Amino acid sequence: TGVQNRGSMAKGLDWLLQIVPDVKTLYVPHNPQDNSSVQGLTELQTAADSMGLALQVVEISSGDELEAILGAVPDEIDAIYQLPSGFFSARSASFAAAGINHNLPVLSVAPQTSAGVLVSYGHEYVSLGEQLSRMAVQILQGADPGVLPVEIAQFYLSINLATAEAMGLEISDDILTQADEIVR
Repeated sequence: TGVQNRGSMAKGLDWLLQIVPDVKTLYVPHNPQDNSSVQGLTELQTAADSMGLALQVVEISSGDELEAILGAVPDEIDAIYQLPSGFFSARSASFAAAGINHNLPVLSVAPQTSAGVLVSYGHEYVSLGEQLSRMAVQILQGADPGVLPVEIAQFYLSINLATAEAMGLEISDDILTQADEIVR
């Protein structure tokens, strides 16, 4: 039993392409020592391959290395992808600043638009916690975990309009009406 929170990357890339259709190459900082980053990269590679997108993966292992590679994004990059990881989530403001400095959209699977990331599509921590808590209560009340189904986390689209404006991007009303959260 549990809640599966993977499976949002292909749709997240689709949202990015609806907002910035010319994206062809994603810059992907990756920490090979972080299991979330490793699993996320595998899912991202599959999604990117199916959409004809190229990934430029750069391995890092420290905050200083991350800052250095975000400060030196190559010219051929069209967007930055923030993999799922507590390490990366704690540095979302750095991803957002790099996006604005290089005029590149940043996409995150974690809800990081409040930190300045342009678009996030994935689970939201509070609702994921509520799902898990409901299951825990059921188990504590005697439910057999073996018969409780694995649930899928609900995914949310969040867009930061202030970041879009800083980058000179206009996001259509059609996309904005589908967003679960808009940061202004």
